Amino acid sequence: MKEQDLQLIGQFEKILNAGTAPAAPQQPTAILNMEDHRNTIERQAEYLTKTTLPKKIIDLYNLTTSEQFSRSSISKVRECQFTVKDQIQINSHIAKCGETLAPMFIDMRNDMITLKLWLTHLTAKHDNGDTLGAEVQNELMQMVVDGEVFALENYNYVLGLKVQIGRWELIQSMKPKRRFPRILPKFSCVKRPRDDHLTIECIRTRDEIAFTEIIHVTHSMYYVYMKIHDYIQKNKDKITTPRQDHVADFMM
Repeated sequence: MKEQDLQLIGQFEKILNAGTAPAAPQQPTAILNMEDHRNTIERQAEYLTKTTLPKKIIDLYNLTTSEQFSRSSISKVRECQFTVKDQIQINSHIAKCGETLAPMFIDMRNDMITLKLWLTHLTAKHDNGDTLGAEVQNELMQMVVDGEVFALENYNYVLGLKVQIGRWELIQSMKPKRRFPRILPKFSCVKRPRDDHLTIECIRTRDEIAFTEIIHVTHSMYYVYMKIHDYIQKNKDKITTPRQDHVADFMM
């Protein structure tokens, strides 16, 4: 890990240990009007940017550097025992990684939705002329939308659904098949020889590729959170209090 990343992690830990982070927002029993809705979203976004994002960045950093998600664990992926009859059974090590990441992707999507609502409320009116800071808001909105898409696309993958389907299709394709002649039914059925060792080796190679992809996805989630949090911290004034150019022109 780069020295710059380690310094950022240290800063996040100081924020969390300082005790200055806002308390978790309490959900009201019912939102009666749009003003209540706006205030609720603002409290959630403040807690998210000051507390939740730094904590998740630290958790993801520790996860990406753990043994479970390291390249050295590929040997564990290949050592998982199974038979050709286990058509839908998934690799146990990959399954554990999926169980760890799946809730994180659900939380990530919810975090992105909260940020989208927050940015929607902060967007200034465009009556006459451009708004200073609108480009920053739009760029952050695009990051958030990309983060939401990333969470949705990878949720099913880390659960192992694609890996299971791929394993099942691979086993089915390598099973001996029967071909029934239409013209000469008295001939015996034609069988394709089966090689269980080849099938198992192909499945292990597929599992290794899937585990490598999971490592990549985990690092990508860490990067998305880092990028969004860093962008918010560096452009907070422009995001929260955009100034309108046409107002300044009117005052001159």
